[in-house]
Order: sequence, then structure tokens, then C-alpha cells
Amino acid sequence: MVLPRFRRIFAASPAKRRLRCLKRRRQRRKVGEVPEAHKDNGLSDFSEVMRKNIALEAVRVGNYYSEDQEEVLRYIAEVHAGLLANSEWLRKSSKKLKKENGLSRRYSVAEILDKKHEADGFDVFVDPDEALFMAERAAKEEDHRPELSLADASEIQEGLDAVVTSAGGAAPLSLEEIFELLERSVAGGEVAAAVYLAENLEARHEGQPPCQLVERMFQVLKRLLRPSAHAASPKLVGPWQVAPRGRYGALNPRKALGRLFERLAPLKRSQDQDAVARLAEVHQAMERLCHSLVPALVSDERAAKCRRRGTMASLITTVSQENGLAVSPALAQAICQHMENEGILEVRGRDVVLDQSVKAAKAAEVKGSLQGLYTELPMLEAHAKKRLDRRKQRQQAREAAKRRKKGT
Repeated sequence: MVLPRFRRIFAASPAKRRLRCLKRRRQRRKVGEVPEAHKDNGLSDFSEVMRKNIALEAVRVGNYYSEDQEEVLRYIAEVHAGLLANSEWLRKSSKKLKKENGLSRRYSVAEILDKKHEADGFDVFVDPDEALFMAERAAKEEDHRPELSLADASEIQEGLDAVVTSAGGAAPLSLEEIFELLERSVAGGEVAAAVYLAENLEARHEGQPPCQLVERMFQVLKRLLRPSAHAASPKLVGPWQVAPRGRYGALNPRKALGRLFERLAPLKRSQDQDAVARLAEVHQAMERLCHSLVPALVSDERAAKCRRRGTMASLITTVSQENGLAVSPALAQAICQHMENEGILEVRGRDVVLDQSVKAAKAAEVKGSLQGLYTELPMLEAHAKKRLDRRKQRQQAREAAKRRKKGT
């Protein structure tokens, strides 16, 4: 038997029953019947690691730049309370919040909410483990920054003073002496002094230093492209510390270094005519090799089954061997690349096929003799080896960067 009051409740719609339940909960809260889970903002239900991760997320979301840090901390506290009350976010992020990290092991909840980890130099806007890795890497770079000893600094400073005096009309130092000062300044991380000496060498040749000198300057100065190669506190002094007329503050030595490279780069490219001529000779030899090799590939039935660069390079090696020319795998890869650049090999996603127009044009030609190209083979092999070495260096650099990022 169902009492009349419960009969009315069951007869009501689901929405009305839900509304009545909410009203009864509000009435219980008014008389002091607060659920245990909502006491102390729900912190009693969370482990210590979860509390710290919630605080880290609150700082990541709520932190911003302001001169009034008390206002920032108040806003972070509001964000923290909102995260604790957001049951949907807590449910979705529970797996991540339970994982311990480097910052949760170092700081308490109160220290995190007071942004102590930001004051210690950690980036609060990235993943905690990544923030630790970035801070450790910055500390290592800071520890390995070059620094001149007092004896070396005094010797280089004496040479710099002589260079500055020679600019005013005194007896100039020789180019080798200035270049030695440049090398020692770069080794000590003195960017401003190195730029001043390089500009002095440039001015002695009226902005057109010879090719050999430009190459030597590039080899020395390119070490300064790494920020970790700059001295934390320069010890050498000179005219670069004086602000130019009409300008407040001294010039930025890093910007001066960039402008120096911008001036030297066109000189290096224009003066290196021998390298340009060698590249042109290699290109012409590669064209002659491909011109003799394509008819042999077209007439070979195995070429239709080659759909990848690796198999096409293997076929090139085999066909060349059959026609009396021993080609290394590295040179076969370079030939594939040249054929792609010239449109002989058509790239379709990961597949490579001989272009149909090339087939029609080359099939009617008389097969050239590959044996006649044996005199050009050493030059092409050297070019292919250099290309392969550069590729290996890039791959090793990428792998090393991945290892550094993982912290292994």
C-alpha cells in the first residue's frame, strides 16, 4: 500500500522530483548538516600529492604579471577554490593529479600557492618535470659559461688598448696580432670585444676583406652564436661601452654580432667562387650519369616494381654494376635525389616512379655507355659521401636533442 503523499511524489515528473530533492538538501545544509566530503573544501578526500598538483594547476592558470603580488596570490587562491569545487575537472584529471613530480616533491601546498617555485626560477606555465629540466639545463649552461682569468684579461686588455690607440693614428698592430686577440676574446666569451676587433679587421680592408680572412673570421666568430658561449660578466672594457651621439645607453653586443654576420655572409658567398665552380662541375657530371643511366632503367623490367627510394637506389646500384660502373649505395641515393629534383622520378606520397614522359623520351634513345664515366666517379663518390655525412650529423643532432629533452 502506497501512502497518498508518496503517491504524489511518484506521480510527479523526474524534473519535479529532482527539484524537491535539491530543496531538501538545501534545507539540511541550513541547519548545519554539511556533508563530510565538503568540509575543508574537500581536501580530506585528496592525497598529499593530489593537493600539491591541484595547487600547481591553480598557479599555472591564475598567475599573471602584476606589481601587486598580493592581488595575484588572492586570485590564485580563488582559482584554487574553484578547482577544488569543480568535480568534473577533478574526475577527468584524477589520473594525472595522482602522479608525483619534481615540484610536488620539493614544495608544500602553501609554498606552491605562494609561488615559491617561481621565485626559485622554475617556469610555472609548463609541465612540472619540463620546468625542472629547463632549470637544470639553464644551470648547466650557466656553470659552463666561459670566463677570462685576471692574467688573460689584463693581457687582452693591453692589446685592445693598443688597437684603440692605433685607430687614433698611432702605429697599428699587425693583422695576426689582432686576429690572435680576436680568438682569445671569443674563447673568453667577450662578445663586445670580439665584435670590435672583427670590425677593425673589416675596416682595414675598407669593408672588403679577402676570402681567406673572411673564412677565418667565420670559423672563430660562429662559436658566439651559442648563448652559452657568452661570458656572464664581461671583463674587457673599450669604446663599445660609450653610447653613440643621440642615443641613450650602450649598444647591444649581440645585435652588433648579428649585423657583422649579415655583412660578412654576402662576402663569403660571393668570394667562394671555387666552391661554386666545384658544385657546378658535380651537377654537370651527375646530369651526364643520369642521362646514361635512365635508358638502362627504363628498359629494365624491375624498375616497374620499385616503389620506394630504397629499392630504386638498390636497382640503380645493380644496373650500374651490370653495365660496368661500380656505384656505392651513397652515390645511388644521391642519384635518386638528383632524379627527383630534375623530375625524372615522380614522387607520389612515399612512392617514387619514373615519369611517363621521361619514359617515352628516353626509351627511343640509344643506351649510353656508363663505363665512359669512370673518370668522374671519384668526384661524384666524394660528393655523395659528404652528403651522407651531413645527413648523419643532422640525425645525431636530433637524437641528442631528444635525449636532452627527456633528461636521459
